[in-house]
Amino acid sequence: MSLSYPYTPFPFNVTAISPLFQLSPLSSNGTSMGWVPSCITPECMPTASWSTSAVNATLSFQYWGVGVAFDGKVQGNTTVQLVRDDVQHEWKPSGETLFNLLSKPTDQFFQHNVTLKVIDASPNALLTVTRARVNGSSYGDFYLYTDRWVLPSNEDRLKYTGFVPQSSVAHAESSTTYVSSSAGDSVSMQFNGSALLVYGPCGPTNGLMRISIDGQQEVVNTSKPFASNDCLLIQSWGLPEVLHELLIENVDGGKLGIDRLDFFRFQTQVIPGVRTPVSAVAVPIFIGSRQTANELA
Repeated sequence: MSLSYPYTPFPFNVTAISPLFQLSPLSSNGTSMGWVPSCITPECMPTASWSTSAVNATLSFQYWGVGVAFDGKVQGNTTVQLVRDDVQHEWKPSGETLFNLLSKPTDQFFQHNVTLKVIDASPNALLTVTRARVNGSSYGDFYLYTDRWVLPSNEDRLKYTGFVPQSSVAHAESSTTYVSSSAGDSVSMQFNGSALLVYGPCGPTNGLMRISIDGQQEVVNTSKPFASNDCLLIQSWGLPEVLHELLIENVDGGKLGIDRLDFFRFQTQVIPGVRTPVSAVAVPIFIGSRQTANELA
């Protein structure tokens, strides 16, 4: 997803088990009745794809950023309506990319909503969504050097109230998940960064979580119809590179688990020749080299 203006986004990938997605209807009787995952165990759900051939089936996705693309495939003849922020866009899948939507620079300041709706489908048709790739908001209004790092949930910098540690195998970089089941439980920390992602388990017993950064809040329903060991629970909005106060709260007493936090920021000092590795990138971004958007295509 190359951009036509200077900007360094926060790239990440996410699958449809994440609370950032809403799929309707879900089906246990085949894709002709609604959306069906490629697997249903908690271990495989984090990477599951979702398929449907049902007319009027919908998928919506919320994100902060300057671009989004969906990967997947289309079998047979389907007519799909693609809408972002109430504006309809052309549906023209190419290879394993279902669509690729870019934005203007000011879009980094807003949360966006993308919706797919199956309007018509032939008897042998199938629409499959594998993942979303997002160029997330970052306040990176130029081509900048960046750092990206993962903070596991058992780091001392995270201050818990009411959460209980449990062993976890959801992700290699975090062996512990801190779990809450009471309203008012919280975790807090200070950080210096431009954006972050919060990961943890999600499923039918999950509830509402609230994230507050410097007083700005967002509430997310982390309940999902299938249990998954690892979900992207929330994406932050873009942030200026100063010290921030982060607070995550259990709102309603449903299950809330914190596995790890994925941070992104811009380097203020750069060591020549050193590159910072980035995992799970949505587009090819070479950290440590000032490349133009066209070079990243």
